Amino acid sequence: MKSFVTPALVALISWLAVGGAQAQTLSVKPGLWASASTTRLNGSNMPTLFDVNGAMTPEQRSSLTAAMSRLGLPAGSNLALHCQRSDSYRLPAPQALEGCQVKVSPTNASSGTIALSCSGKLQGSGRGSYEVTGRTAARQQLSMEATSRGLPLKLEQSTVFKWLGDDCERLPAGIDPEMFAVEEADDSKR
Repeated sequence: MKSFVTPALVALISWLAVGGAQAQTLSVKPGLWASASTTRLNGSNMPTLFDVNGAMTPEQRSSLTAAMSRLGLPAGSNLALHCQRSDSYRLPAPQALEGCQVKVSPTNASSGTIALSCSGKLQGSGRGSYEVTGRTAARQQLSMEATSRGLPLKLEQSTVFKWLGDDCERLPAGIDPEMFAVEEADDSKR
């Protein structure tokens, strides 16, 4: 049986997970941020750290689930930690995706819409939105219907971003520093 998950689709999912929008600068609070993404492909959840056998002990799983719930992040989703050094964040520009065009339309200083159109190996279109709330929270939603190698694909992704505190070195209780590295999100380097 042929796999319908092509390199282009993997690149698209990866790009969407990091906030794939064009250069718009958003006002955010500096410090430690978390992003938690859930992705559904053809009605099935894509695997997360919680789904990988042996990735966590039962105690780590329980502790992380409780921490994510306490922080208002969807438990069981893909978690990433970012250190934001400045009070403005420029959304990353889209990476080149073979045969795909992305149009980002800011609605105002803190939100906008995303339109995708692919006519290469991955064929289809999608729509999404992003919004920053109160400089300490953001959301991104995207859905896409496409075909790859003649097979239909329906992709749905939701990402929640939360500010966790001023100190990038101090992780919230329940988040094991040995499991999660804090990535720099300093806009001055772009």
